Amino acid sequence: MVEPGYVPGARTRSEWVAGSAPGRTAWNVGVDAFGPTARHAAFRTALRDGARERIARELTPAADGMLRVRMRATTAAEVSVELAVTLSDGSAWGTTVRATSGGSVIDVPLRSLTRVPLVLIPRPYPTFLPYDLLSGARVPTALDLLAIEGVQWGFARGTTMPDEGAMRVEIESVELHLRRTP
Repeated sequence: MVEPGYVPGARTRSEWVAGSAPGRTAWNVGVDAFGPTARHAAFRTALRDGARERIARELTPAADGMLRVRMRATTAAEVSVELAVTLSDGSAWGTTVRATSGGSVIDVPLRSLTRVPLVLIPRPYPTFLPYDLLSGARVPTALDLLAIEGVQWGFARGTTMPDEGAMRVEIESVELHLRRTP
């Protein structure tokens, strides 16, 4: 896990908690307060050891698939989370999903992901470097599943949210489901 580091004004949270069933854990992650200046906070998780090899074994030229995310909003009835897969070339492909307080299993078709900025975390101090990066050196035209390195989780302060509004979710699992298409 990579935490955001110093984000001026933001108080972030990242801790392990009990999951939805005995023997399961969840990652309680998000923002306790944005403060007067912070607009966004991001976190990143890496693939488990051996995951890329498992993807390579299952991947065929005609493969399609989805991300299945199991998470629960803990600070509101619904929390918007920017979900993106990060690739080894510095690009990120993502979308916004909504976690509910009752728990959500969210299926995100890989075809629905679009290029999004990669947040440069952990944030250095002082924070004069850019916050995010939309790599333009070699602009990929499609998501390369063999280049996935991890998942980026972003929380953006909404236009109507008070400065001290908390946005947290418990993330229990992220799975990549590949299916072969004829």
